[in-house]
Amino acid sequence: MSETEIKVLDFDTQLQDIDIYGRIAGISSELRYVQKGSTVKGKTKSGGEFSYKGVSHDAVVAQLQPYFAKYRIHAFPTVIEERYDVSKSMTVLKVEVMFACVDDVISPVVFKTHVYGYGQDYGDKGVGKAYSYAMKYALLKTFFLETGEDDEQRAEVDTDATISGYFVDYLVNQVDSLFVVVKGDRGQDQVQCEDESKLWRVLSIANGIQGDDFQLKQRVWRKLPSLIRSYISDMEKG
Repeated sequence: MSETEIKVLDFDTQLQDIDIYGRIAGISSELRYVQKGSTVKGKTKSGGEFSYKGVSHDAVVAQLQPYFAKYRIHAFPTVIEERYDVSKSMTVLKVEVMFACVDDVISPVVFKTHVYGYGQDYGDKGVGKAYSYAMKYALLKTFFLETGEDDEQRAEVDTDATISGYFVDYLVNQVDSLFVVVKGDRGQDQVQCEDESKLWRVLSIANGIQGDDFQLKQRVWRKLPSLIRSYISDMEKG
């Protein structure tokens, strides 16, 4: 995560028209990687020992918390199934994790995912381990977070092939939905914006993405129809 301060987006001017799916995509476009920083140790059935590099629950939460605050969302986990495998001394939990916008209290649109968590422990820590396991993978998979042992081993990815590409499409669709085609004085096609205040709010989202503002805005710009681009250019000139 960058050392640059992460600023919270303003609801009235930037987030009002972005639902939970758009906000999840926005976070995923900014944060794509969590480094493996913990060593997981265990024992095999035959009594042998093993270890491997892993990503801890706390590391994932620490990376995501500033972006949850920025996009004003929260995760609400609920255990909906619990069982204990005596033969393996393993607790198994099925957890439902609900993601919601904290400012959308009138008619909230939420995103839910279900994950299983496994906690092997001969004492009383099995439930906690299983709960953390489930939450960690719910967060990793919902936000499409890449993991690796170090930065040098990260795979190079095409930005448009990642979830950020979906966020660009989301913004393009938001802008496009605000326009209607009308006939000009000479019969030529023109576009008219039905809500310029909302248009300004949606466009400000592209400028609010930390670290790569210009590139994201340009990608949104290139995907907009030429008539809409011309309208926005004239609007920005005043």
